[in-house]
Amino acid sequence: MSSVAKLIVRQHRPYFYVAILIGAIALTFLIQRYLYLQETQIQQQHIKECKQQDGFYQQLRKKNEEMSTYISRSDTQLENNKYELDLQKATIEQLEQQLSLQQEQLAAFNKELLFYETITQGDRPNKLQIRELLLRSDATDSAIIHYRLVITQGKKINQALTGTIEMIGNISKEESSVIAEHPLNLRHVQLIEGQIKILDNNEPESITITIKQKKKTLLSQSFDWQLNPPSE
Repeated sequence: MSSVAKLIVRQHRPYFYVAILIGAIALTFLIQRYLYLQETQIQQQHIKECKQQDGFYQQLRKKNEEMSTYISRSDTQLENNKYELDLQKATIEQLEQQLSLQQEQLAAFNKELLFYETITQGDRPNKLQIRELLLRSDATDSAIIHYRLVITQGKKINQALTGTIEMIGNISKEESSVIAEHPLNLRHVQLIEGQIKILDNNEPESITITIKQKKKTLLSQSFDWQLNPPSE
């Protein structure tokens, strides 16, 4: 071989670099595509989860509205029940008061009936007489005295005996005054009830009942001042 250097000429290959460039571009596209698909999938998953949460929220909201409506209706029903219960309670109390009042009235009626039976039983004397004078203290005012006067007569008369009845309070032997006056209208029994007021604690020593017909005194009778306790 000659010592003269040999010159080697190599042929240039441009397609090789083009292929590398195209491969790099394709790889970059695939990577970007992959990343885009991954991001899209994540976004879709997030959207799906948001829709699920929104659906769950709507269900909770609907349940809450239903519960609020139920509570409101329950409160209204409770108020109605309370009103009806209060009304029933008030009605029962009113009925109990009416029943108690009727029982008291019945007891008073039976007492009066027994009283009339007592004063009319047996043979009644024909003469005019005062069967009872009852004096009773007032439950709240000691100055007020309640009285009940019973007058009877046993004669068979066609017309009632009329006149006046005077109640005279005898403070002392020297001092007396008329404390009450009532009309006389007597056939068999006459019941008179009323009250007098004692002034300055001047209680009479006695009370005189005088029955007059016109100017004629038919009967005059005195009773000691004896007070009974207040009625219950």
